[in-house]
Amino acid sequence: MPKRPLKIAVIDAGRVGLSSAIVLAQKHQVVLQDEEPSRVHMVNAALSPHNEPNMALYLEYRALNLRATLYRGDAVESADLVIIATPTRFDESSGTVDTGHIDRVIQSVCTLNPRAPLVIESTVPVGYTLRTAQRLQCSRLLAAPALLRPGRIMHDRLNPTRLVVGDTSLQGQAFAQLLQPAAAQEPAPTVFTGPSEAEAIQLFAQKQLRTGHPASAVELDYYAERHGLCLAQLQAGLAYPLAEASNLNEVVTDTRPHRPLRLRRGRAGSGHRFASL
Repeated sequence: MPKRPLKIAVIDAGRVGLSSAIVLAQKHQVVLQDEEPSRVHMVNAALSPHNEPNMALYLEYRALNLRATLYRGDAVESADLVIIATPTRFDESSGTVDTGHIDRVIQSVCTLNPRAPLVIESTVPVGYTLRTAQRLQCSRLLAAPALLRPGRIMHDRLNPTRLVVGDTSLQGQAFAQLLQPAAAQEPAPTVFTGPSEAEAIQLFAQKQLRTGHPASAVELDYYAERHGLCLAQLQAGLAYPLAEASNLNEVVTDTRPHRPLRLRRGRAGSGHRFASL
């Protein structure tokens, strides 16, 4: 018996959120929530609010189960999964990331839907997901960085070189299966990490986009030691040659056994559904 499509809510119709909604709406029922009426109107009219290659083509010509709404409750209350792609702002005066808006979004989503897993695609400080889960007493939060290049966002969504999911449980495996692009001939290799490692991978990947230079081995080692992170997971998420790996069905562990590095190649139609379903 075929599995029913999921009801997925995506918060924010920016480039990251809209690209995620487009990919998922090819197989699932997606409701995209945004606070800007112009964005909502354009998405519902099958128009792209962003000058991003292929985004407009997918909206206009692909059969997508996608609609947009201004109202968060409309998107979230009956959702099986909520993806938060709210942009965060870097405060140059303090050298920190302003998470005030995403804090409020997560709080409202937890109130509106007390059972659906919440996936954070937004750029957040290292340790944010764990701290927020502890503060809200919510075990449903997981980090999944969107490793996308400006101007190639749809290309990277549809042809990922790797997927990074900051959750090693069945919940993380289920989300990794959803991320596999519908049109891909070969499933993308997936790196399962801890949530803080996933957040660090996203920050280093964005730094590489800005500077054009990858982090050095010394820099990664120092950062991992300073923040208590698994170095092997950072290396895998940023530079591990997944495409050339001969066996990704093994569990490669760091010297610290409580930080397992799990590298798996997904299979179409396999994997776990969320426990709440």
